[in-house]
Amino acid sequence: MSVMMGSPRRTDEGHPDPDAQSDRGTCEHETSSPRYSDEEFDLEDSYTLRNSDDEYESKISSPRSSATEYNRTDPLHGRMQGTYDATNYYPYDAAEDALDSMTSSPPDREESHESTDFAPSESEGTFEVSDVKSRGKEACPLGDISEPNCKELSPKSSDEEKGKSIQPYPRTTWYRCEKKGPPPLPFLAIQLEFIRRDGNDRLKKNDYDGALARYTACITKGQSSLLDPSTSPTCKMLLKRILKLAYSNRAQMHLSGKLWEEVLNDTAKALKFDRHHIQSLIRRGKALHSLQQYKQACQAFGAALDRNPNNLQVAAALHESMTSHHQSVSGKYDLSHFLLYSGPPPECSDYVGPVVIKEVAHAGRGLFVTKKVEAGSLLIVCNALAISSISSSSTNSDLSVRLARLIMKQLKASKRWAHQMYYLTSGKPEQDNQEIPDMKMFIPGSDWCPDPSKDVSLSFLDIARRVTLNTFDASRALFDGQKLESEGKTEPVISSGVWVLPSFLNHSCVPSTGIMFVGKAMFIRAARNLEPGEELTTSYTACYKPNRRKSIRKWSFECRCERCLQDAMLEPYLDELRRELDANYAHFSSKKSTKSEKMDAVIKTIDMIGRVESAIESLPLVLDAQRKNWVRVSFMAVYSNKFHMARTGTDLGQTIQALQQLAAIEQSIYGGGVQYASLRTSSQLLGYVRRKFGKNSEDFRQTLEQVLKVFRTALGDMEEQFFMQLIKIRYSKKHPRHLTWLDYSK
Repeated sequence: MSVMMGSPRRTDEGHPDPDAQSDRGTCEHETSSPRYSDEEFDLEDSYTLRNSDDEYESKISSPRSSATEYNRTDPLHGRMQGTYDATNYYPYDAAEDALDSMTSSPPDREESHESTDFAPSESEGTFEVSDVKSRGKEACPLGDISEPNCKELSPKSSDEEKGKSIQPYPRTTWYRCEKKGPPPLPFLAIQLEFIRRDGNDRLKKNDYDGALARYTACITKGQSSLLDPSTSPTCKMLLKRILKLAYSNRAQMHLSGKLWEEVLNDTAKALKFDRHHIQSLIRRGKALHSLQQYKQACQAFGAALDRNPNNLQVAAALHESMTSHHQSVSGKYDLSHFLLYSGPPPECSDYVGPVVIKEVAHAGRGLFVTKKVEAGSLLIVCNALAISSISSSSTNSDLSVRLARLIMKQLKASKRWAHQMYYLTSGKPEQDNQEIPDMKMFIPGSDWCPDPSKDVSLSFLDIARRVTLNTFDASRALFDGQKLESEGKTEPVISSGVWVLPSFLNHSCVPSTGIMFVGKAMFIRAARNLEPGEELTTSYTACYKPNRRKSIRKWSFECRCERCLQDAMLEPYLDELRRELDANYAHFSSKKSTKSEKMDAVIKTIDMIGRVESAIESLPLVLDAQRKNWVRVSFMAVYSNKFHMARTGTDLGQTIQALQQLAAIEQSIYGGGVQYASLRTSSQLLGYVRRKFGKNSEDFRQTLEQVLKVFRTALGDMEEQFFMQLIKIRYSKKHPRHLTWLDYSK
């Protein structure tokens, strides 16, 4: 037998085998193997079952093994990369058999030619194999004869040593290895590793069903083998490492599908095998962050960063989770850059302020404040459960169906979201659950746990009913006005979304809250000072429209707020003026009207101001300033046209007077779809006052305080310096911009 030292195993192309790598976990942006370089699915998890430093090819010349090479993908004979001998898995037994066969009797000439790689040399002689055989199973597999770690054994004549004659045998040069060969690999571990890597390949090709099947097959077989008492300890050790990676790989697949709770289940099992596995920690942190469990996400990212302090992506993810946790606890958000320059909206976590859900007489359930709050105080921040958009040529039913499908997928990702959706009204009292949900269900990072005895499963029809009655207009939530491509043409879109906790707000034509969007996050602030126990309300439609009472009937209720009751009492006295205003507006907005006809309609509308004011003064009811402005809201177009006509003239006093009256009307129903208009009107008023009286005048200081109060109510507390910068950037003639994050209707 000839024994030669081998070189490190290589692939068919001559490159080092990418499987020969360390089992050290890495973060997602690192790649330790040229075979796997995908950032989202780092397969450094694909470790080799043996140390690459001790890997050598096994080529043994014996009657039983002829150094047969097998295909790299053959799980029965070869490993996943490179070509090998069948005896590579059992090098010790093969070496011993080869030695035994040579010490018993020389092989025939015909048999010797079966050894294709190591045929005997032409020179003949006798030899002594005792030096090699004495090492027994420590003999190393064969390799390259040029290996410097091999020692040549000089042939000896058995006739001289033992005094007996044997048949001549070809002279053979023997080499002995300094290193011990690799241990044999259990076939079961090789088979499961092959299945796992096949799942990796399928996942990289976006074959999620195939990848799930392969990972699950690997896990099922591996778990059953661990429980099998006949499995050797060495094999169990290898199986645990394979199962760790299989669970982590399957978690990555669930992460791609946004099945957050499935990710948590698989990463928890992977971390049982290795609590420091970096990839599992990162994937777990991402899932926890998406579920708004920010404190636990910080712990997962922190543990991963401890293992790899130089990973900038993990450090950024940790910072993001820490910021979100601070937001969800304190309700403080840094929106200065977004308010000034727009751009991509920052990520904002959910926040629940001093609010609670209670029963409301004749209105089901509603939201109430638990303490006294001032105007502009932040009450709720809620991210959309789902948002959908379709072209404006489609129907609302198409939009509802698309939105219901998105929500149905979301409910599979989180039991918390499934419970939240379950408590929304569907418009059918016999099917609705009118229980008061636990507020912890809506608080990020709370210790809320689902009730296992409660069945919250919803059919697609149940979800569609809830979507129809609990959606908000999402056009302001979509950044930069998303468009849909249809037949090569860009069309405007209509959008709607579901924000669960704000869906408990009841309607009022004089709402007590105002809404602002930052990306998909809805910010709800107090529109005025509120006392403890006062109900929070919003407007389901633009409440400055005269026909608002008809537009809310699709929610199957009749509004009975103070303003609607007043309008019902005053309708006989104002009905004629409203019909005349509607006729003028229709004539003005008609495409068939000429420019002169439209101007006549505007003039007639402005002339109505005197008649409206006379009608208000002659009403049989004594109204305060607030209630008089409620009447004027129905004729807002009249006062708006008055301002536009006044600013074309040279009298700044008339322009300021028209703006002051228009601003007072808008603020009387602030929160009812006029936030943007109110901010725009107030900023214009401040500009005209400065032009007329100067920035150092008392009139300017008083107007500044009033306008600053309006902005703080809409956007939260802000310094005067930031306010002036906002006015300059967002409303200057040189840089006209629009506040796209205000205004909405449900």
